[in-house]
Parts: sequence; structure tokens; C-alpha cells
Amino acid sequence: FFREIKDNGRLLAARCDGCGVTYLPPTIYCERCFAALAEFAPVPATGVVHTFTVAHVDIDNQPLPQPVVYAFVRIDGTDGGLVHLLGDIRPEAAHIGMKVKAVFKEKPARTGSILDIKHFAPA
Repeated sequence: FFREIKDNGRLLAARCDGCGVTYLPPTIYCERCFAALAEFAPVPATGVVHTFTVAHVDIDNQPLPQPVVYAFVRIDGTDGGLVHLLGDIRPEAAHIGMKVKAVFKEKPARTGSILDIKHFAPA
């Protein structure tokens, strides 16, 4: 999962052929039927905001220079999603149901972490 983000700027998911569930982030077994999930497949780097919050203070309760929007993005073609930043948007414009796309760091700057996705932006 992280290697694919780092090397190719793509998201991978695991699909259970028995249950039809597509896991993102991928997992090695199905949580419903316990089948082994050995193959990962690319999925779109797009999705829909399922819920969000606007943060005005940091983890130390210090005011942020600008509010930050965090969202749970349900990734298209999967039964899962990611909690991540929303960017390229004013906080008051964020809304549930908003279509978004992942914005990846430039390849040389990627390190193999979830932070290789800079943020999700309106699609």
C-alpha cells in the first residue's frame, strides 16, 4: 500500500472474492469470512467526504494560524476510506457528499507514508 503510494502515486485495495468487500486500506484477511487476501488492485484516488471537522487549535491546544479541515473520505470503488486533510478549500465550503481527489506529493518528496498524500482537494 505505502510502496504503491510512494512509487506510483496510486492507491491499492484488497478485495474478498467470497464476500465482495473491497478493503481500503488493504488488509491481509477478510474481516467478515476470514479468507486470506493476497492480491491488491489499484483503485481510484477519488472519493466522497463522509464526515469532516474543522480544527482551530493544534494537538497542544495552541491556536492554528489557519483552520485545518480533516475528513473521512470514502474512496470510490471500495468499502473503506481514509481520514486525511482537505486542502484547496475554505473550511466553510467543506460539506458531506463533496467529491474529492487525492493530491500526492511530487515523487522525489515521497517517503512511503500516508503523508505522501498532501491532502484531498475538491474534484
